[in-house]
Amino acid sequence: MKRQTASDRVVRKALLQARAQIQRYEVTLGVQQVQASLTPRSLIAQVLPGLLPSQTGSGSAFVQAGEQLAGWYTRYPGVASAATWVLGRIGKGRALTAVGVALAVGQAMSMARRRR
Repeated sequence: MKRQTASDRVVRKALLQARAQIQRYEVTLGVQQVQASLTPRSLIAQVLPGLLPSQTGSGSAFVQAGEQLAGWYTRYPGVASAATWVLGRIGKGRALTAVGVALAVGQAMSMARRRR
């Protein structure tokens, strides 16, 4: 078996240090990507993709969502009245939580229907 010379050990050490530096850089990039994907805006965009305005700043998604809600209100006034009564009874904080849960469940159901 051949013995390593001093220069071979120096080269091997430099290569290992370079590999470690590359791995640290890749881990840093991965952490940055996870941080970017966990912002409130990106989480909302994943759960409710149609409600956030596009990157161009048109804001038309909000207008469409408002028109859709107005259409539901005129089409189902009894449901809208009952929802208003329930949300008024449970308070603002719980109302927002209930609306958030309802929207998430609705989104999950629509995604399940699309997969079939």
